[in-house]
Amino acid sequence: MEITVEITSKDFTNFNKYYYLKKAFKPRLIIYLIMIIVLPIIMNLGEPFDLITFVISILFTAIIFGLIYFGFGYLSLNLVGKLPSSNGAILGKRKFIISDGGFIEESDSNTNIQKWNSIKSIELNDEYVFVFIDKIAAYIIPKRYFTDKAHENSFVENMKARISQ
Repeated sequence: MEITVEITSKDFTNFNKYYYLKKAFKPRLIIYLIMIIVLPIIMNLGEPFDLITFVISILFTAIIFGLIYFGFGYLSLNLVGKLPSSNGAILGKRKFIISDGGFIEESDSNTNIQKWNSIKSIELNDEYVFVFIDKIAAYIIPKRYFTDKAHENSFVENMKARISQ
């Protein structure tokens, strides 16, 4: 079973948004929550404890740190799509093949074979199938290239059956 796609900079940006919002959000949130508690404590060291001052410090830190940590992080995701070259290892035409030997990606410049035991997960959203081969690395398969929902389901189920063996 195979599918030929063309990965665009928009697809790459959407993958990074997916990763940022779905996979990396929880660790970022934990760091954020720790920081909005720790920073006010550090800012108020040596001062007599005042609950109102401490609460204001937490609110101020939450707003400022939130804008910097999440706002600029999300903003930078829109710039990420401009990073890879148009016919490099990420963007451009790709053929994905499901074979007994593994998941194969072919392009004009290379061929990659991922053995089934190296695939960590297959994740879907409304527009994409992501084949994760590491925590932050995945093959991007836009759903717009499947002929219909049955083709998409068959492709995904075929892969899931092979990685669960």
